[in-house]
Amino acid sequence: MLWYEKAHCIAGDLSDRFFLASVSHAAGVIAVLSPAVQWEVNCRDAESVCAARKGDDVTVSTYGQFREKAYAIRDGDDPIKWINPRTAPKTYAFWKCIKEPDNAAHVTIDRHALAACFGRLLTDRERSNTLKRVGMYNHFSQVYKDAASVVGILPSQLQAICWIEWRLKHA
Repeated sequence: MLWYEKAHCIAGDLSDRFFLASVSHAAGVIAVLSPAVQWEVNCRDAESVCAARKGDDVTVSTYGQFREKAYAIRDGDDPIKWINPRTAPKTYAFWKCIKEPDNAAHVTIDRHALAACFGRLLTDRERSNTLKRVGMYNHFSQVYKDAASVVGILPSQLQAICWIEWRLKHA
């Protein structure tokens, strides 16, 4: 239930310790470094990027182009400049959920959240084919929003619960 609240606190701590422009910027750094990376590694990489001085070359665990985005956000660029909701809906939703954990508008649909909807592990191809279809990311976001409404919690809370449980059973 408190996963995104805790992530927000981590972003706040990064923002304070490394004098970032805002919690939104720290959340942006975390989000852009998240693709294909476990949460613990994501946090470590975000701290390394935030602690580095401009011009330092930090090794991160995600794809190289995302490190450059993280540097730009760390250095003060508005995260929305680097996190496009149309081309990177998962990263955008993750940023928004960390930035505003009490906001019910966003749900992070990653491979675990999607697999939980299907009730089985998906191949990379199945996952890619599903989420590349027009409207599918929003469809699965709405599935989480509808289910969260039934049980009376935030969609991001339901997604976090499903994510943790799915990973525990299938990782």
